[in-house]
Order: sequence, then C-alpha cells, then structure tokens
Amino acid sequence: MLNAKVNTSLIGQLLHQRYQILRVLGCGAFGQVYIAQDTLDPDQSKCVIKHYQIHPDYPHLVKANKRIFLTEAETLSRFGIHPQIPKFLGCFENRTGFYLVQEWVVGQTLNDYLFFLKTLDRVEREMEVVSLFKDVLAVLDFIHRQGLLHCDLKPNNLIRRAQDGKWVVIDFGNAQPVRRKPEEGIPVLPSKTPIAVSPSGYLAAELTIGKPYPNSDLYALGMMGIEVLTGQDPAKLQLDLEKGAIHWSYTDGDNLDLIGCGEALEAILRKMVRYNPQERYSSARDVLQVLEPLSDDSPASLNFAEAGTDILPQLPDEEEEIESALAEDVAEILDRATAEAEVLPEGFVCDTTGGIHGTEKLVRSFKSPLLGLLVSVGVVFAVANAIAITFGLQTLGDTNAADPGVQTLSEAAQAYQKGNLEDAIALAKTVPSDSFAYQESQSTIQQWKTDWERAEEKAAQIEQAFEQGEWNLVLSEAQTLPDIDFWQEKLASAIARSQQEADTEAQRLLDKAFAQARNREFTRAIANLQQISPHTALGEKIQPKLTEYRHKQQVRAKALLQQAYNLAAQRDFLGAIYFLEQISPDTSVGAIARAKLEEYGQKQRIKEKVETAIILQSQAPPTNPGELLQELPPPVLN
Repeated sequence: MLNAKVNTSLIGQLLHQRYQILRVLGCGAFGQVYIAQDTLDPDQSKCVIKHYQIHPDYPHLVKANKRIFLTEAETLSRFGIHPQIPKFLGCFENRTGFYLVQEWVVGQTLNDYLFFLKTLDRVEREMEVVSLFKDVLAVLDFIHRQGLLHCDLKPNNLIRRAQDGKWVVIDFGNAQPVRRKPEEGIPVLPSKTPIAVSPSGYLAAELTIGKPYPNSDLYALGMMGIEVLTGQDPAKLQLDLEKGAIHWSYTDGDNLDLIGCGEALEAILRKMVRYNPQERYSSARDVLQVLEPLSDDSPASLNFAEAGTDILPQLPDEEEEIESALAEDVAEILDRATAEAEVLPEGFVCDTTGGIHGTEKLVRSFKSPLLGLLVSVGVVFAVANAIAITFGLQTLGDTNAADPGVQTLSEAAQAYQKGNLEDAIALAKTVPSDSFAYQESQSTIQQWKTDWERAEEKAAQIEQAFEQGEWNLVLSEAQTLPDIDFWQEKLASAIARSQQEADTEAQRLLDKAFAQARNREFTRAIANLQQISPHTALGEKIQPKLTEYRHKQQVRAKALLQQAYNLAAQRDFLGAIYFLEQISPDTSVGAIARAKLEEYGQKQRIKEKVETAIILQSQAPPTNPGELLQELPPPVLN
C-alpha cells in the first residue's frame, strides 16, 4: 500500500476556499479521506473529502487515480439522491491531486460491527442478517436497474448509520456500467479488467478476470451474511470445485455446519454464493422477494428504488465505448488545468491560456455523454450554489460579465465581508434597475441587515460564554454564526481556544467513562459520554460506544433486578434495595425497580419494627407474682 503512513499535513488547511480540513478519517492505496467543515454552508455542516493523490514517484498511477476519482464522482452525482447512498457535494483538483466531496455518514462500518454481532445469540444474528440484506439489496436493486454495478462490496464499505440504524453503501470508486448482450441473456461488462481492490474473501471469481455480472454483488453480500452468522473469515472458506459451492463448515478444523441458521435463510445464502454466476439469483430483487417471508417489514428502500428507476437519465447505450470515452475525457479535461492554477469557484477550470471558462463552455467540451452528465448534474449545481452564496462574485457567461450591475454587487459583497455594512448597502443600492443583478441586490440588502444583526447577537453570546469558560456553548453558538468574514475572523481566536479546551474535557470524560464501563457502571459511563460536546472530534465518534453501553446497561439492569429478587426471597430487603438503587430509571426494568424499591422499603420498615419489639421484649425484667404481693402494705386492724 502506497500510503501506509497517514499524512496529516492538510489538517487545518482551507481547500478550494471553502472546506476546512478537521481530521483524517482513513487512508488507502489511492490517498486519504478527511472530515472537513463547509465554511460556505450557513449551518457549517461537515462533509467527507476523498483526496486522490498524485504520486511523483508513481506516475503510472495518476491515470488510475483519475479513473477511480471520476467513476465515483459520476456515480454519486447520479445515485446520491438515494437515502442510503452518500450525497455528491462537489469535486475539484489542484497540483496535489483530485478531491471528491460527499456527505458524511456518521455510523459504524460492518467491519467494526462484526465484533458486537458475534456476541449475539443465533436468532439475533439471523435477524441482523435479514435486516442487513434488505437494506443493502434495496440499494443494489436501485443501482443495478440504473445500469451500474458496485463491484467492491465488503464490510468496510457498509456503514450502519447512527441516526436511524439503516445500512448505507459507500465507496463507488470501482463501480462498473452494465452492458447487456442479447445473445448471452445476462448483463456483462466490456472485457477490460476493472481495478480490483476487494479482499479475496468477498470477491466473486468472475471479477478477477474482469467480467463482473450484476449478481457478483450478490456473491459479496452473501459472503458477508455467512461471516455474520458463523464468525468464519470468508478468505479461509474452501471451494468444492465439483459442486461449485463454498464450504461453510471450516472453523479451526472442526466439522461444523452453519451455526443455528434457519433452513430458509441457509438455502438463500447457498444460492447467493454459488461459484457459477448463472447458478445464483439473477438480481437483487429476486433475493428480496425470497427474503420477504422471513420478516414482517418490507425492504427499506424498495419503493424508492422502484420510483427512481424512471426519473434518472440512463447510461449511454451499449454501442458507445463508455470506458474509453471516460478515460479520454478525464485525461483531456484534467490535464488542461495548469499546475499553478489559481483556486477558482467550483465548476471552473483554467485552460493553458489562463482564460476562465464557465460551466456551460466546459460541458460543451465533453465528448462523452457520461461525463457530460457528471458536469451537468454535479458541477452545475455546485456553481449555482457558489454564485448564490457569494452574491455574484463570479459570472455565468459573457452577457453577465458585461453587466456593470453585476460588478457593483460583487464589490458590495466584498465590502460586506470585510465588515463595512453601511458602505456595502449604499453600493448595492446603486445597481441600476435594468441590470441582471437588480433583483438580487434588493433581496441581498435585506438579507445582509438580518444576518448582520444575528451575527452581532451571536458574537456577544460567544464572547460572554468564552469569558465564563463555557467552551461547549461557544462551539454550539459558533455553528450558527452567519458566514461573514469580519465576524468569523474576530471570533476565530476564542473559538479555537474553546475547541482546544472542549477537546481536552472530552478526552477526560471519555477516559472516565471507559474506567466506569470496566467496573460495569454503565449508567455513569453513559452520563459522562453524553456530556461530551458533539462539536468535538470525540463527540462525533461516541455514538457507537453509547449504543454499546446502553445495550450492556439493559443487560446489567436485568441482572441487578434478579439479584434483588433473590435477596428479597431471603428477607434481606436492605441488600435487595442496594441492588435496585443501581438500576437506572431509563432502562426497560426501571419502572419495575422503582415499584420494588417502595415495596421492599415498606417490608424493611415492618421487619425493623418487629425486630425492635422482639429485642425490647427480651430485655424486659422477669415478673414474679409473689414479689408483687410482698410489696402490698399490711392490712390495718381496727
């Protein structure tokens, strides 16, 4: 792997005059993946940036990285509308490589989730497999019907989204278009070998020779299902060449069959992982139909996939040389950009003469309909967003460039960003009514006033919180601070200091939570994790740990309740109360614990009264009737 060492040199940098790099998310052969903040987004949202590096020592890999970059960008621009595929947010390049910006999916990969799944019982694992399959198959059905294969399904490319528990399919860098050959009746690809990056355990045999079928994705998913159910490493499973079937029983030499799997699910899996693709299910929808009886709920995104089939533009028909056109267009467009090119708004590139071409001219320079689709869908939206945000700092053609009103509004916007509100408004009011920018200038003036008042209010709140050492509040308010350079720069120092202090406090709380979890104090551990600010680096990663601790908290609560029952049966109500008081009211047995606390408290009080009475009675002096008679005075004789 070329990038075994993580490169953190981009952390803190502002890429493309927009994306602030926060931290490294991961690395691979193509480059690295970062978490970044979109500084032009009013919500200061976070996103993922994939950096496809240009390796000076490996020039032969540049074209490969270009191909992966353009493939994933084009795929996400078309399919990112699906709720379980990351949204395409933009792409750009500079002298260090190519950059793809996409939605950040907060969650846990299947690879990380496997450890937890292995702790579940047989029925729970089967339910997890069915749930996983229904989510992922719905996504595969959607992209297959649009003419694309993923070709790189593996546990690291499936994320269980923390927000709703849905499985999201990521990393389309090795995706391939489907080509249908009527004489064969099965969709196949051109014979050109794709770039293989998958582990052999999940890679169908036909992918190794560059002839993937749609059900090659089904093979990979089936192998993941076997891994969840059995805990066996797919790379170690053996193939029976005579039967064309995978042996599932290989586990440390023991002759074990599939662990507790129901017959129906076992039969489905066996057909999904047949060596010969023609013996597998022919499509993701076929698998979804046979899975339907295994649970009551319908496939998560099947209705969306069905509706989406007709709303997206189709790939070019089979007569066009898609891959060769793709490679040629990538080389032509990207090589035209000079190494010292000025950073321009998204969607614009410099040609060798230094001139700037807008998106309309760039689209016309593409020869491939596939690449034209990428630019028209992805880059046009990005340019439109950039122009809307910067209020005309760039123009969309020669007509607008000749409009003096556009230039005036651009100058006004620059004055506004520098903090000269009154000058900016006065300048914007001079835009003539016949200018293309007139309507924009009128609405912009009012927006500037509103945003400026909000910025002043937020700045006061941030400064007050900073003086009081409320670091998390500073970060929270900073998220809603209007995107005005003047205020951003004024508060940058306070926000940076607050971020540092909040990160330190987050680490302290995390260490404390880990120590409490080791002592099985999950309620306290959860309370500490919940105090970690979501605006810290740790706050973005604790959701899986919170889920784990809540699950363990439930198990612990039930165990404590049982211990309380056992002690109460022995009339040790104080001991029972001790265990009940450790049960959080937020658990499933919290209400039962509160009721039992009251009951055992009453019984303990009665028990104490009885014991007190017995003790008092045992301590009373014995009484003799004869002694009482002797104490009577003698009778008086008359």
